[in-house]
Amino acid sequence: MASLSEKFGDKLAILAFPSGEFGGQELATDKEIAEFAESKDFPKPPRGFLFTKGKVNGDDARSAWKFMKEQTGAADPGETCKPCPPPYHRRDHRHQCPNQTLPGWNFKGKFLVAPDGTVSDAANEGDSLATAIDELM
Repeated sequence: MASLSEKFGDKLAILAFPSGEFGGQELATDKEIAEFAESKDFPKPPRGFLFTKGKVNGDDARSAWKFMKEQTGAADPGETCKPCPPPYHRRDHRHQCPNQTLPGWNFKGKFLVAPDGTVSDAANEGDSLATAIDELM
């Protein structure tokens, strides 16, 4: 994230939504999460915003995260993928649906939001985030 922040400067804001819903791998407290993010050079405002630990799946998910998932067609883990046919109906972090993309793992999945506020894509690890961001700009 630090390299993307350096490359795009004030044109890019990175929003981090820590969640313990992906294998319980998130650190226990917001303080530990903030210290970890700082150790990895996570950008400071206005280039980076680290939210408190919260839910990103289900009815209690953060409203911003729900909105981004709705805009991209992403589903919660365990949900049936619509309109994907079998065998692409499993909703988990390894899902490779040909009709949808989604952030399936909280550290590696990234929603991309266009400058006008519309959610234009969901990129996962292995995708070229810099290229996708360039296309949005």
